[in-house]
Amino acid sequence: MLRPLDADAPYHVGPYRLLAGLGSGGMGTVHLALPPDGGPDDLVALKTVRRDLDLEGDFRIRFRREAEAARAVRGPYVSALVGAEPEAERPWLATQYVAGPSLADAVARHGPLPVDVVRRLGADLARGLAAVHGARLVHRDLKPANVVLGASGPRLIDFGIAQAYDATALTATGIMVGSPGFMSPEHIEGGRSVTSASDVFCLCAVLCFAATGHGPFEDSELAASVHRIVQGEAERAHVPEELREVVADCLRPEPGRCPTTDDLIRTLDPEAASARPGAVRVPGREPFPWPDGVLGAIRAYETAVGRALLAPPAPRKAPAGPPPDSAADRTAPVAVDTTGDFGPDALDRTLQPEGWQPWITSVEGKGSASRCSLSGTVLVCVLWDQDSRWRRLEARNAADGTPAWRYPADDGGEGVESLPFVELDSRHVYTTSPDGTGVDVLDLGEGKRVARLPGRKGYQSAAARVHEGQLFVSYVAEGGLAEAGDVFLRAYSVEDREKQWERAMPSMRADSLDIAGDRLWLTGGDTRTLDPKTGKDLDRISDHCPRPGRGDPYIACLDAVRETRTLRKVSDTRVDMLHGARHEEVVFVRGSGTAKGSAYLSALDPRTWREQWSLTWNHEDSVIVAGDRVLVFGSGGLRGFDLEHGTAVASRSAFRGWPREGEAVDAPLMRPSSLLVSGGSFYLTFEDGTLLSAPVP
Repeated sequence: MLRPLDADAPYHVGPYRLLAGLGSGGMGTVHLALPPDGGPDDLVALKTVRRDLDLEGDFRIRFRREAEAARAVRGPYVSALVGAEPEAERPWLATQYVAGPSLADAVARHGPLPVDVVRRLGADLARGLAAVHGARLVHRDLKPANVVLGASGPRLIDFGIAQAYDATALTATGIMVGSPGFMSPEHIEGGRSVTSASDVFCLCAVLCFAATGHGPFEDSELAASVHRIVQGEAERAHVPEELREVVADCLRPEPGRCPTTDDLIRTLDPEAASARPGAVRVPGREPFPWPDGVLGAIRAYETAVGRALLAPPAPRKAPAGPPPDSAADRTAPVAVDTTGDFGPDALDRTLQPEGWQPWITSVEGKGSASRCSLSGTVLVCVLWDQDSRWRRLEARNAADGTPAWRYPADDGGEGVESLPFVELDSRHVYTTSPDGTGVDVLDLGEGKRVARLPGRKGYQSAAARVHEGQLFVSYVAEGGLAEAGDVFLRAYSVEDREKQWERAMPSMRADSLDIAGDRLWLTGGDTRTLDPKTGKDLDRISDHCPRPGRGDPYIACLDAVRETRTLRKVSDTRVDMLHGARHEEVVFVRGSGTAKGSAYLSALDPRTWREQWSLTWNHEDSVIVAGDRVLVFGSGGLRGFDLEHGTAVASRSAFRGWPREGEAVDAPLMRPSSLLVSGGSFYLTFEDGTLLSAPVP
């Protein structure tokens, strides 16, 4: 579904105006975009290449060659390439946009498709492949996520440029081209070229998924899936009898025995058997016979697109406030200390603070820093002074670690006795007032207080969140912060700090206040989502759910796994959940028992709740998602893994300045007490007072 543009998204890419976000993938970020003077029929899915790829050498040559070839592919069953710029600073390409869910999403949400629909789906996708092969191209990554279901039928996407990207970014790191469970034997055996027969093999694996909800080689272990593909051990027991023979013909391990696209079209579409060879069937005017659930999903996409066209995002304007040279004005997306998801651009090195270099420093005197947040070039942490027993905020220049300001000022005055909260936007810091009852609003660049939002007598301010021009604050009766109690919420306008609404919330956890998509989120005696504009309940369940990490789409409540935003039950699977990941693609849970003698994390597919891959893990290590990686921070270093496949992509056990405790390799003081990732760099604090920043390897 469409997403609002990120605060740092450009207004234009090439000639196209961006309207909304569509998602991110292995190649980069995807936006819904419109050409000059374009209308609804001219919308494109515009993809910009990741900044951290090696864009020099042969990449641009391959990108240009494959894009030029892909332009030749036209037809009613493909999402055609309509524009590309290989020489741009960040190469981009634009393909026709189809309003509708992917086959992967549709089957996950609405179940397998009827046999007659699968037959038509297969025939049309085979026609799309014929158009691709006719341009002397091979798709190379045909999977359910690369089939979009539109009102007039299915469309193939993401063909043509796969070879340029794969040759540069994937084969160089030893990762197989393709997607587990939907690869052909040629994908797996690197010495054999991927051909048009390979695409047909993958197409029939996709049809098996469409008809049953599972791929024919699906297994909890990647190695087992690979073995089954190579040996031709497809699971067809649940494939409807009417489709079993054609699926079996396609899924042979020998590409020479695989039917052609024309063979497949004639088998799946009886009307095609009497047509002249090579004739292309043009979709009729009648709607494609999707089931009601899929039709509803398509209409939801069409409605969202209509809204994006009617209310396009306004041009980016510099906020009023500090002068342009101030740190507050040079903003990047706000990053917050969390064990959740730092977003698709977390590894984008162009978002590093200007002049950033790896640095190490420590707090003055006895104490430590924790609970850090970053906005632009300003890093704000909670500072614990061991001698005075007070807490303050300390801001540092994120580019070099030098101190910028403290609040309250370190001039002999008192700090904050309780643990203060910290919330940032591009201009201000929102934190607990020194008396603990209200909220102080500070200038981000200088640390000076610009406003105080009073609380209520007998209550403590517990948490604050900023979202789309509103500030939300939770307050709890004194002494009740650590448990469910008498809570009330207030919403303020960020612009003029006027109170917008207030609401009492008995038996809730004040410190559980969070943002879930476009809703407020709280838990306690029950769990609720609220309308941020009115404070009224949107969803409510009589179950306690743990507070999610920021960006986590799923939570493990006592009774079931639920969507964080809607509280809708998605699985009765009982899991010990660590946190979810971006784009609802992966959920990480603590494995039961041990694997190879070690504790481990399982990466589950939330559509099936089956394990995709796993990694060894110490329960005290911090695990976060950044861009397309999973990063594990433990004693003395970090490990990085590809989010989709679990392949190790970065590992480093020694960073300059990382605290060490003698020769110990598993010492508590060597584990970060807080961490965040932004601009391709990580920022860590330790209990001994060390702060350091280094690039993600």
